[in-house]
Amino acid sequence: MPPIAETQYGRIIYEEAGHPGIEVQPGEPTNVIERFQGKIQYYNQLLNVHLTVESNPQVQDIAISDDVIQVNPATTGAIRNEDFLLLHECIHDKQRVLLGAPDTVFLIYTLDQDLTRQDPTPTELGGRNWEEKYDMPPFIVSLEAQLIIFGYYSGQLRRNLARGIRDVHSDMIALRNRKNIYLTDKEREDGIDPEEKFYSQFHDELTANVPWYDYHKVQDTEPDFIRKIARFRAVAGGADQILENDYSVIAKDYDKYMRKTFGEESRQYEVYTALSQAYQTYFINCTKRADLIDPQQMIAALDSPNFEMRARTVGFLGEIRDVRMIKPLMNKFLSDKDFVLRWMIVAALLDIARVPQLKRLLFFYIDHVLPSLRMIFIPDKK
Repeated sequence: MPPIAETQYGRIIYEEAGHPGIEVQPGEPTNVIERFQGKIQYYNQLLNVHLTVESNPQVQDIAISDDVIQVNPATTGAIRNEDFLLLHECIHDKQRVLLGAPDTVFLIYTLDQDLTRQDPTPTELGGRNWEEKYDMPPFIVSLEAQLIIFGYYSGQLRRNLARGIRDVHSDMIALRNRKNIYLTDKEREDGIDPEEKFYSQFHDELTANVPWYDYHKVQDTEPDFIRKIARFRAVAGGADQILENDYSVIAKDYDKYMRKTFGEESRQYEVYTALSQAYQTYFINCTKRADLIDPQQMIAALDSPNFEMRARTVGFLGEIRDVRMIKPLMNKFLSDKDFVLRWMIVAALLDIARVPQLKRLLFFYIDHVLPSLRMIFIPDKK
């Protein structure tokens, strides 16, 4: 393969690195800005957001930033995995809307820089007081991984962690919206399955971004580069847990590249391994599938010294309605002195009580472990 030019590491969107050619779908405009404007209108309606596509002759081809995708009006032809790309970017806009933030930079720069902080997301990220809950669970990192990751991403470098978290979240929410991927009129006429189309682009997105070139020719800083590779590796590993297929092969290719680039005993590879595992755990937690979520990690998060971590964990446990979490939540109610958190625990238990098969078990615990809550739950008990 030819050597890559000095560039930022990012998505491969054209026929680069020997990847097979891609073509504009029949009946679709060949001009990118015209095609993108139609597709963004569809995704804006789907997600209730307001991402815009603007013409800008100053950009090389495409430039993506908060709230806007800028396209050079002369850009034509197909963009690799463009339907997945546009869905992913609209979900970023959804994050901003739900969190009440003007832009992603605002979120990133609210990141607490205290090295002892256990929750590396911005305070707003994952807040539970939205009109629409959009499934952003707490970002849980083991103590061992915390020392590795926070020791490397210190101070202002913490914004890298937040960028990775929002990307992993967007990838999972895109996966959960796979039935709603954009279909052209021709594709609908031909009976194309939207899920099959999504999986094809999702798989290719992960495969196409496995690096093969000399790292030293990439303009990204080392922390940026490690975070980006860790994100793609985490999504591939998480997809293998959920979808199987051959995503584990993709994940191993990322590992192989990073070992070759930095060395298996290097600090960079140690950080990459810890961060990709943390992102993969977050990706899995975003599924809200209780069968995949590690209960011990959640129980540990309930004891975090960071109130935001405890609060988001309580809210998330109420949402997933996992029977294994009833007793830990009650124990936390008894041990935590924070009045606000105690009422959040009550709300989480009420969420769990909405599942008929869990209600009887919940009231058994209330009667035998926490009788002080009995009056709150009497209306549900009848």
